[in-house]
Amino acid sequence: METFLRLDNTMMTWFSQSVKVDLLDKLLPYLTNPYILLGLLVLFFLYLCKDDAKQATAFFISLLILIIISEGVTTFLLAPFFARPAPCISLTDLDFPIACSGSFSFPSHIAADSFAALIAIFLFYYRYWLIAFVAVLLSNWSTVYVGYFYPGDVIAGGILGLSIGFVCSTLIYTFIDERFLKEAKKDVY
Repeated sequence: METFLRLDNTMMTWFSQSVKVDLLDKLLPYLTNPYILLGLLVLFFLYLCKDDAKQATAFFISLLILIIISEGVTTFLLAPFFARPAPCISLTDLDFPIACSGSFSFPSHIAADSFAALIAIFLFYYRYWLIAFVAVLLSNWSTVYVGYFYPGDVIAGGILGLSIGFVCSTLIYTFIDERFLKEAKKDVY
């Protein structure tokens, strides 16, 4: 475990000193803002509703369930157990572009939530998975850039989120009425 922590500190220090760009300092904090992400999610929902409101509703109910489970596991169970301070707290010699949240960082709840959501998008709206994947990568990279999470926190959160997303989405997808899945079936076959 000590080797992992040392490697994470080294990667974070290198990343913070090597990839410092003024434009990114101004732009990337917006990618970590939950209100902006929520707004984009609402716009995505409205876009999906124009084709099939029932399927979009089933998808977003599934997404809500996934995020509640993911947040519960990461924020209320694992993060307090590991109690690892965020890099913006523990690496005081580095300059991060925004104020620190002060929460624990391992595993990344943002990575867990977004990778769980990625699985749901893959199952319900296959044609959007690549766009969602790029958005998830950018969003999680921005959390490392601004100092909220170490790279290892994001990797662990991503693996956890993929696991939660796969298990829960498969169960939800299996039990949802077929009429909600018209587009999903069309995309896959």
